[in-house]
This record gives sequence, structure tokens and C-alpha cells, in this order.
Amino acid sequence: MAGDSNVDSLAARIKALIDSFDFTRPGIEQSMGEDAAHAVAEDIASSAAELQEEPTGGGFPSNEPGYARRKAEKYGVGDPAYGFRTGQTFSLESLLGDVRVGSDEVEMQYGTGRPPERSGASGYISEADKAVTDREKMGFLTAGANPIHPYEIGPYAREAVREIMAEGLRKHLESEGG
Repeated sequence: MAGDSNVDSLAARIKALIDSFDFTRPGIEQSMGEDAAHAVAEDIASSAAELQEEPTGGGFPSNEPGYARRKAEKYGVGDPAYGFRTGQTFSLESLLGDVRVGSDEVEMQYGTGRPPERSGASGYISEADKAVTDREKMGFLTAGANPIHPYEIGPYAREAVREIMAEGLRKHLESEGG
């Protein structure tokens, strides 16, 4: 009997479930989109600090030896420390910058647009440091003589985002009675 089919009703329920799952849904700490942005920023910071490379593997150039010595003395950062001085450029605050989460899109815009207020390792901060914003510093790194491109999604961030989305989907299905 054609009138006894629930295919249309079932299809409508499945579509409603799919349409209700997006980046604005609760994640592990915040929304799934904000959690994903945080995972990407953490991977960029970790790659820069621990490996001195971009998340996708491109290595950072070395600092000129004299500059590296001055940096180590004043700022307490040892070589290799390309891109590190006050600690602001690769801070989570600057890497997260302005995060916008929509239902089907997450956008991260680098930086706060402010200069550093303090120095990370040694506490030393020069007047010149206080005059340059995080966005300007990232511009120097990405468009200078030896440009780097650290603002990328690497394999570790992709895996972390996948786990965030899987957990969000699990929670979503449980809340829908699935």
C-alpha cells in the first residue's frame, strides 16, 4: 500500500538532523567552531616554538648570528628562535585573533592589532617593541626577505579538528535521541 510508507517522513527527519548540525553547536569547551580554531592556533604555536617550522613542515630560517645573540641576552630566547622576541607573535591570543563562527564556516583573522605590553621570557621590552603590533610583525615574517607561512592548518590540527567534530556529532546525536 502506497499510503503506508514513511519514507518521506524519515527523509524529512534526517534532513532536519543534518541541517541542525553545524559549527555553532556545543563543542568540548566552547562551540565546535571555536574549539576547532583553538586547535589550529595551538598547532601553529607548537610548530613554531618546538619545531621552528610551519604546521605543514616548512622550516623557519635562522636568525643572523649577531641578532640571535642580542635576542638571547635581552629577551631570554635562545637560538633557534626565529619569530620569537616578546612572545606575542605566536601567542594563542594573537594566533586566534578574531574568530568568527557561522553555521557552515569558521574564520580566523590573525592578530589583535595591538603591540605587546610585556615580554614573555625575560620581561624586557623596548620602546620599539611597544610600537609594533602583532599584525605588523606577522607581516614582516610572511613578506620579508625569508618569508615563512605559519598561519596554516597542518596534519596535527586536522586530526584535532576531526576529533572535535566527532565528539560534537556524538553529543548532537545523543541530544536528538539518536
